[in-house]
Amino acid sequence: MLPVAQRPGDNCLTACLASLLGLPIEDVPDPGPDDPWRLPRLRDGLRERGWDLLVVDELATRPAGYWIACHTDDRGRTHAVVWADDNPLWDPGQRSHDYGPVTTGLVLAPLDPGGCLVLTERAS
Repeated sequence: MLPVAQRPGDNCLTACLASLLGLPIEDVPDPGPDDPWRLPRLRDGLRERGWDLLVVDELATRPAGYWIACHTDDRGRTHAVVWADDNPLWDPGQRSHDYGPVTTGLVLAPLDPGGCLVLTERAS
């Protein structure tokens, strides 16, 4: 995982994906937060690069390894943060407050199972 900060005009989900993929933020496909087809288009762009984004709505058990937690704060805004197992690891917006409940989880999965090793190595 290579921490990529959210910049003005970028969004937190794009920065989380760039962090997990080890890419500059401009190399991550993102149609933008106002696009009603954002998630399908984002997944199409990731598939072209050999990855898919899996949505985990039921979070009774949090995913193992790296994943993206989507939090909703008390004002109804959603924010994405990279987690490792059961702990927040990287906040691309570098917020210093309580994130609110995790409403959705996103797991980056390689289309080639041999690529699994990339996301299971932990930074020391």
